[in-house]
Amino acid sequence: MIIPIILSGGSGTRLWPLSRKTMPKQFRSLTGTNTLIQDTASRLTSLSNVGRPLVVCGAAHVDRVIEQLGALNTVPSILIEPAAKNTAPAVASACLAAVEQDPNAIVVVLPSDHVLGDVAEFARMVSLATITADQGYLTTFGVIPTYPATGYGYIQPGEPIANGASRIAAFVEKPDVNTATRYLEEGFLWNAGIFVFRAADFLTELEIHSPAMYELVTTAYERSTITGNTRLLDDDSWSAIEPQSVDYAVMEPTTRGAVLPLSCGWSDIGSWATLHDLGNADEDGNVVGGQVYLSNVTNSYVRSESKPVVVLGVHDLIIVETDDSVLVMHRDCAEDIKTVTERLPDDLK
Repeated sequence: MIIPIILSGGSGTRLWPLSRKTMPKQFRSLTGTNTLIQDTASRLTSLSNVGRPLVVCGAAHVDRVIEQLGALNTVPSILIEPAAKNTAPAVASACLAAVEQDPNAIVVVLPSDHVLGDVAEFARMVSLATITADQGYLTTFGVIPTYPATGYGYIQPGEPIANGASRIAAFVEKPDVNTATRYLEEGFLWNAGIFVFRAADFLTELEIHSPAMYELVTTAYERSTITGNTRLLDDDSWSAIEPQSVDYAVMEPTTRGAVLPLSCGWSDIGSWATLHDLGNADEDGNVVGGQVYLSNVTNSYVRSESKPVVVLGVHDLIIVETDDSVLVMHRDCAEDIKTVTERLPDDLK
């Protein structure tokens, strides 16, 4: 059985002011009618032999998860994190739940805030990934780059395995533009943070490479409180966990890592500039939403949530209006907004 794990613990600060701690981007409709988490759940119907999704989120977002997935007639099992501890503990707790359902379960780990344009191709690649997972590999998808992105980490494929997969030669951090250009020439892939593996294999590797985390996550899971379809992980054990990503805790040190190249219109919608690139631009390169009125404006993204916005004689800007905030910035600053939002009062974060 394939058990989907949907990670919904992110705050999406680079999409401020629309994405906030209380209402992060996965619960927003940014590229269509459905919200991002609804799109994530919807694409699971393209997979075969799929069980009920496991959603990992914070207590503040449980009701939103239930409401938004319920609108799709989906009833998830929900693991509640007492605090955000990055992706490795979240995935580990969900793998413990998956193994309880099926000791041989294969899990598909999906961030809740990504866009995938070609769902059929994604489903085909998941099928291939289950083959490598059955062979004991911890498989991740590496997106085939379309430009030298500096906002993504990269994966260097190594020795070919089978079915298009390769061993992972290296993970590399976000590069500068010259390094990113070289990565494209050398066949590196964007690190998408999407995984397919046997839940038991992941837990085995976590115990080997991050034994302290494994012990604390296991204790937090065993001492959790179950209410209906939700499981609140034990706060005492969970609070002692050092935050770490799946890549650092398991995928980098393991000898069982594999990567499959993926090309299906993927985006993590990591910034307003990315949303501009994904939108339907007019003849002047502008993407607009809401009550927006432009004159002599080019290559800009302008979004109004609550009141009319009039923009004249500017170029290459991001302008976003909500009921309590307005963002105005140059497109080139889209990756830097997090440093500003960290200085905002708590009621605006």
